[in-house]
Amino acid sequence: MEEEKCEDASKGLHITQLPKYFLLDVLSYLTPQEILGKVQCVNGYFKQLVSQPLLWQTLDKYSDLPIKYKYKIIDRIVERRSKGMLFVAESRYDKSLVTMRRVNVAVANAAMDDGVPTSLLREISTLKSLNCKNIT
Repeated sequence: MEEEKCEDASKGLHITQLPKYFLLDVLSYLTPQEILGKVQCVNGYFKQLVSQPLLWQTLDKYSDLPIKYKYKIIDRIVERRSKGMLFVAESRYDKSLVTMRRVNVAVANAAMDDGVPTSLLREISTLKSLNCKNIT
């Protein structure tokens, strides 16, 4: 009889009834690829869990995440063959908006193995010298 009561009680439990902090802790044991590729596709509840900054802060604490996992690309602003692509992205840590540039060095150098283009180095140097809190 006692066993029967336990069975009935467990039938009503659902994963969404677990505390969020517990689920976020469990998710932190997965790789970013598993989280973005599988977990967020389960349903809306898990998609919302995956977007929690606390999860990404925890993941980054244990292993230094590559940039592609630290930011979620929202929109492509412009694409210039020699200058690369400019994106608007959202930080997964604090939901702040950032602008990012992705440069294909092979294309920027016209398939010559000249290293990093001087125009790119000049741009980086200028941005670093601005002393602005929004430029990192």
